[in-house]
Amino acid sequence: MRACLVLLLVLASGCFQPTPCVSDAECGGPGGACDLSWGFCVTTSAPGDGGFIDAGLTDAGPIDAGLIDAGLIDAGLIDAGPIDAGLIDAGLIDAGLIDAGLIDAGLIDAGPPPSVTTTSPVAMARNIAPDALISAMFSEPMAASSLTTSLRLVQVSPVAGAVFLDGTMTSATFTPAAPLETNTVYTATVTTSATGLNGLALAQEHTWSFTTALLWLRSAQTCSVLGASVTNTGTTTLSADLAVTTAAPVSGAATLVVGGASHLFDAAAADAKSDLWVAYTAAAALTPTASLATLDGRTLFAGVYTSNAVALALNTTLTLDGQGNPDAVFVFLVDAALNTGATTSSVNLVRGARAANVFWQVSGAVTLGAGSSFKGTVLGQAAITVGAGTTVQGRVLTLNGVVTLAGNSIGN
Repeated sequence: MRACLVLLLVLASGCFQPTPCVSDAECGGPGGACDLSWGFCVTTSAPGDGGFIDAGLTDAGPIDAGLIDAGLIDAGLIDAGPIDAGLIDAGLIDAGLIDAGLIDAGLIDAGPPPSVTTTSPVAMARNIAPDALISAMFSEPMAASSLTTSLRLVQVSPVAGAVFLDGTMTSATFTPAAPLETNTVYTATVTTSATGLNGLALAQEHTWSFTTALLWLRSAQTCSVLGASVTNTGTTTLSADLAVTTAAPVSGAATLVVGGASHLFDAAAADAKSDLWVAYTAAAALTPTASLATLDGRTLFAGVYTSNAVALALNTTLTLDGQGNPDAVFVFLVDAALNTGATTSSVNLVRGARAANVFWQVSGAVTLGAGSSFKGTVLGQAAITVGAGTTVQGRVLTLNGVVTLAGNSIGN
C-alpha cells in the first residue's frame, strides 16, 4: 500500500517514468517487484534514513527544512523580521511618543494652571458680618507656602491676618486679626504668586469686593432678651439667650423658657450690654434716607428712616419689601417712643426681606401691643413692654430699662 502511495506521488509530480512489467524478474535487483494491479515496477525497500521517503520531500525537502524550519516562518518575518525588531519593539510605540514624549514630560503631567472657582463672601455681597472669614476655593490642590502672602484683604491699607489651607488643600481662608469695620467696602485678592502642587501659578489675579453689615450686634446677637431686669407673667419662650445686667432677680422665671443660656449679672451679660451700646450708637450715627410721620399702611424699601424726634406708632400693617435682595437692611431711628397697636398691628416681610436685617433704634419707651406681630431687633435705651400674647420675630434688647414679658414668643 505504501508503494502505491509513493507511486501516485511520483506520478503526480510528472518527473518519473515507470517501467512496465508482468513479473518481478522484469524489475531488476533486490527490492524490485512488479505490481500486477498496475503493471509497473515498484520498490519494496523499507522506509528509512536513506530511502526516498525518509530523505526525500518529507524529511529534508521543502517541508521540514524549507519554508517551515529554516525559511520565512522560523527565521524570517516572525523571528527576526519587522514584527519582533521593527516598529513594535524598537519603534514609535516603545521609545517614541508614549515613553519619552508628550505624555510623560508634556502637557498631561503639567496640566492647566489652577484657578479660583468660588469665593466667600461672593463678589459684591452686602451686609457681611465683620467677623466673617474670607475664603477662596481653587480648582486643584494648592501649595500652602504660596498662599501666605498671595491671599490678601485690603481696605485702603492691607488688613492684618493669617491664611490657612484646609485638609483638601483646595480652600484657603483669611482670618482677620481683628473684626472688620461695619458698613465698609473691603477688597480681597488672590495674586498670581499662588501656585498649585504642580508648580503652575494662577493664570491671572482674582479680585472681588464685599461690604460689611450696616449694624453688627457682636455678642448681643445671641440674646433674645437683654435688659437691666426682666419681669415675666405666663409662659414665655425665648429661642436664644437671656441676659440680665443687674443683680435684680428675674420675676416669673419659673414660666420663662430659655432656649439658649441664661446670663444673670455675669461677664457675658456685661459684654452683651457693651456690644449693644456700640450697635446703638452706630445706628444713631447713620444718615437717614427718608423721614416718616407714620408707619400705618406703608410699603418701604431698604433704607434708613427717621421719625424726626417724634413718637412713632404702628396700628395697622407695615410692609417691608426686600426687592429680591436677602441682604436688604431696614433701620428705623426713633428719637422718642415707639408704640404698636394691640391685635391690629403687624410687620409684613416680602420679597426677601428678613427679620434679622430689621433694626429699631429707639431712645424712648417701647410698647408692643397685646396680640400683635412684630419683626426686627429693638435696640432700646429705656423700658420695653411686650403685650400679652405678642410674638416677636427678632430680639428685645435695652441698655438700661426693664423688659416686661407676658406669655410671648421671642426669637429668630
